[in-house]
Amino acid sequence: MKILFKSFFLLVLFGVIPSAAQENRPFHAVEKLFAAMSAYNYDAMHDAATNDFQLLEDGEVWDMTRLVDAVREAEGEIARRNFFAIIKQVEKQDIVWISYWNRADLKAADGEEGSVAWLESVVVVREGGQWKLQMMHSTGIKGAENLPEGLEMQEYVGRNPFFISD
Repeated sequence: MKILFKSFFLLVLFGVIPSAAQENRPFHAVEKLFAAMSAYNYDAMHDAATNDFQLLEDGEVWDMTRLVDAVREAEGEIARRNFFAIIKQVEKQDIVWISYWNRADLKAADGEEGSVAWLESVVVVREGGQWKLQMMHSTGIKGAENLPEGLEMQEYVGRNPFFISD
């Protein structure tokens, strides 16, 4: 029992399991959305955003339904790992805007691997005691190798495993 307790303590200490403090950060709304996308958890995707969520994606205006539909198209075909590097965060009471780099390492069911990257910004609002995405703007980067040199990105895993369904 002591070994189990110590193992759990080390996981929390080293950040493998998100702590309550980590989950209360405004950027956690972004992490939560992408972890839900990777786990193909559509309810959690909706939960990460406000009801009036808007995504400006590659010259198009999307809502959460359109984003869920796009993610659903990859279910069972692609596993995704998410990496982020925050550029700037500005907080004004219950509204925060954040700019960040986003990279996804992808693995297809046939074993093919690749990475894609974006420069993104979000508006996050506090709703019901938690941070939620209200608006997101995403600009694709031509090749993940074109991210800024020396950029240190942090992987966010969340509570759900990444998988390709059988």
